[in-house]
Amino acid sequence: MLGRLTHGMSTIPKLFRRKNRTSADSDENEPAMNISGPTNVTHDCHVGFDVEKGTFTGLPVAWRQWLQESNIG
Repeated sequence: MLGRLTHGMSTIPKLFRRKNRTSADSDENEPAMNISGPTNVTHDCHVGFDVEKGTFTGLPVAWRQWLQESNIG
């Protein structure tokens, strides 16, 4: 079950890799992009996984329903 959840997660870091840019690709007159970190973040729940039972703990009701409907957990 956990394998189905983590399948494809190895591609996530690829989304955030920097592309190798050549001098022909870059525009020296272009200002550097500044991206801020997240703001007003709240930690509303903590989700865990009980290995012995093979179940998630602390899931919000909507997530639990989605997992059941998706036949994931």
